[in-house]
Amino acid sequence: METDNGLVKLLGGGREQSVWRRTDPEFIANTYIRTIAIAALTWQGYISRKKGRVLMIGLGGGILCKFLLRHFPSLAIEAIEPNRKVIELARQHFDLDHRVHVHADDGRNFLAKHTAKYDIIVLDAFDKVYIPPELMSAEFLELVKKRLSPAGIFIANTWVVKNLTPHESATYRLVFETPWDFRRNPNTDGNRIILANPVLGNNPAALGDLLRDRAAFTDERARLDPGASRKMSYVEILSKLRIGEVEPVRNGTIITDANATALRAAADFD
Repeated sequence: METDNGLVKLLGGGREQSVWRRTDPEFIANTYIRTIAIAALTWQGYISRKKGRVLMIGLGGGILCKFLLRHFPSLAIEAIEPNRKVIELARQHFDLDHRVHVHADDGRNFLAKHTAKYDIIVLDAFDKVYIPPELMSAEFLELVKKRLSPAGIFIANTWVVKNLTPHESATYRLVFETPWDFRRNPNTDGNRIILANPVLGNNPAALGDLLRDRAAFTDERARLDPGASRKMSYVEILSKLRIGEVEPVRNGTIITDANATALRAAADFD
């Protein structure tokens, strides 16, 4: 944890996990959270502010929760965080809203024990190395799929890692019909946000049109709402992304509970 002139940072594994400006609480500093926010706009209930449920697997400082509370006010938000210290820091230093219900549990254990359906599930869970092996496997993704409502969407924060990304791509394509790849443009080694949305189909042009319309709508709604403050419009954020279908790969191994630890250990994260 670091604080500097109103800027609060949560560090983990030597990396920034969350950044928040107390003086500008609507501003999203981290590019990967901006990208997750753009992916979330594809949920079919967004425009109408339909009631529903969100499950965050991994809390961090709760920055994405702030975005969801602001733009998806009819969604009940739950978060799963196994580290009680992180929960405490999010409450004390990041002003995590009391409306966010946090479960002190492991993400996979929680999904196995609870059968509730969610409209949006977000995976943003990292240990000191990467996503925990038990949250990378096809078995885990199948469990996530079971917990989604019929039109529910799944968003996962991953990294572009040369000798791991092909395995992740193969695994996501096995479980989800048409997963999408969102990343900064250009990007060969940073965050890759994967979106699984069952109502989108596999038409990149249609997805592009939908995102442009919803980014513009978000900017207009935020401008009209009192108290809105943000340094970059969502149209601008979208313009800096490269979005396409998760590509099929020939050299990808399906990640399973049996091989996830070994495949992750063999990956080069430097």
